[in-house]
Amino acid sequence: MDRRRHPGQGPFGVQSPDPAADGSETQRDRRPQVTPEEILKEADHCVKCGLCLPHCPTYRISRDEGESPRGRVTLIQALASHTQPAGERLKRHLDTCLLCRACESACPSGVHYGELIDGARRLLFTGGSGRPDTVTKLITRHAGSGWSYPLARLYRTSGLSRIGDLFPNARVRRLSRLAPRIPSPLPAPDAFYPCHGKRRGRVGLFIGCVGNIAERPALHAAIRVLTRLGFDVALPTTQVCCGALDYHAGDHEAAARLAQTNQAAFEGSGLDALLTLSSGCGAHLADYARLGTALEVEVQDVSHFLLSIPWPESPALEPLQRTVGLHTPCSLKHGLREGGGPERLLSRIPGLRIEPLEGLACCGAAGDGMLTQPGIADAAREPLLDRAAELAPDLVVTSNVGCALHIAAGLRDRGLPLDVRHPVELIADQLGPG
Repeated sequence: MDRRRHPGQGPFGVQSPDPAADGSETQRDRRPQVTPEEILKEADHCVKCGLCLPHCPTYRISRDEGESPRGRVTLIQALASHTQPAGERLKRHLDTCLLCRACESACPSGVHYGELIDGARRLLFTGGSGRPDTVTKLITRHAGSGWSYPLARLYRTSGLSRIGDLFPNARVRRLSRLAPRIPSPLPAPDAFYPCHGKRRGRVGLFIGCVGNIAERPALHAAIRVLTRLGFDVALPTTQVCCGALDYHAGDHEAAARLAQTNQAAFEGSGLDALLTLSSGCGAHLADYARLGTALEVEVQDVSHFLLSIPWPESPALEPLQRTVGLHTPCSLKHGLREGGGPERLLSRIPGLRIEPLEGLACCGAAGDGMLTQPGIADAAREPLLDRAAELAPDLVVTSNVGCALHIAAGLRDRGLPLDVRHPVELIADQLGPG
């Protein structure tokens, strides 16, 4: 049975409250509340059968029941029923979850594990035991600003990045290692790009925060492909971070404020679809109803959208005799349920050989998990790097910015000279001139 929520529903199927009749309640106030009772009701669907265990990367790494979905559900039930305090051990087991949601896809009872872990982290956050991270906040609030890209390029190309290892803060040192390569300057995107030739529609592109730095090549590639195919592309300059990291850390108020800003940015734009380059952002944007801020336009991964539209005979994709190692992000497979999109899209390139890079079901990036839980993140990434070393592809392709940064850092550490790119970059390259 499909127990996915419908648009307009909040967490655990609770309808997001409507504004007060007298108009005194603002949009900012309208957010669903996560209560212990709602958490316990959803957790009761888990029968502890253990069919999720082979799909959980943290359990496969540790073989610790507390690091498994059913173990965490048991801890969440204890937390919500006040039979166990929010001690360090409980908090550690909930923090180390990578939120890949592979257990959801495998669960025969249809347990919404993602909502359970988010709800539990919400209880910890409101109880003063949450995990707000200063480095993460710095990224999500400032990475999307106009000065972030030139500053990041200066940091990577001037040798300043070598200083990163000297920082006393371990997460700052970790962030320095994850900083993307920025080989050539790319202009900041404009707010609007008209289509080439006959107009077929109008789409919006979501940039988010880190995407402004790490995904700028993919952003320009997407604009090139979409405008060549007849679509106007809008990139509102007022859009901000999607809010996923705040939400998953339990800070639903901060996440709701970001959601409302993005809703206002894209509202009334006359879009046929809102496209995302990063599947993590896409999965969260598509679920904005949980924050009482549903978008008026359908959110789609860019690969899925390009597959859904008829392609004209021209421009044809030029052949590419290369092998790509394809990584499919968890947020694309289990969040957006569009995991096959990138492979089908890349299959349109004549001569391209596609090899899947499968590891422990998750590469370990997990949003800011690669910063906050480096040991688990790196352990989850190892099998994927082993597979990349075995296949020796010409490049690696993924559809999520966090996964791209995490995988690229691992490849560099292994001495594997492989670029990590977005699927739409290969499509743009093979479009040919024009």
